[in-house]
Amino acid sequence: MFFQFLSRQTPLKLFKSLVEAQGKRAMQSFLLSFFSMGLLFGVSEPAFAWFRICNHSSEDLLVAYAYRQHHPRTEGPPAGWVSRGWWNIPRYYCKTVDSRSLTNRYSYVFSKIPGGPNVHTGDTPFCVMSNVFRITRYDYHDEYIEEFLEHSSRGSNTCTGLGESARYESFEKVDTGTADNFILTLN
Repeated sequence: MFFQFLSRQTPLKLFKSLVEAQGKRAMQSFLLSFFSMGLLFGVSEPAFAWFRICNHSSEDLLVAYAYRQHHPRTEGPPAGWVSRGWWNIPRYYCKTVDSRSLTNRYSYVFSKIPGGPNVHTGDTPFCVMSNVFRITRYDYHDEYIEEFLEHSSRGSNTCTGLGESARYESFEKVDTGTADNFILTLN
């Protein structure tokens, strides 16, 4: 009977009826119980994992991000390489480019000024495209580098089999250590 009464009551109606029936002491008990239940049932903020990039340079940046991923059909060691882009990060802003738990020690970043020069580069080649992209390659990175060197020796930086707008760019290697979350600040 009591639970049927509770199920038909909004918290405000229940609160008013308790105060009317029991007075100030009931109000204090109700509030304490109400807030305790909120904490118990997940009002607190959940934990998230991410790789976030902050742009502290004087220009807006276009950013591409790359990482090693596990093969989708196995739980085993990483088997593929993923490059994704573009994130437009205005100056003095941050964007989360990966919301997965970081499972690899290294991630890779490339950035350029829209319509301008490359800004943050490194020694690791990944394919990018002119528009928004996600490229997954399930081959060994050594073969990827050999393809890059072969193409660049001929004066070409196009990525095989990905269309005319696909090209290689040199990404900077970022050591995230064993962190679940990482913030990279680009100056």
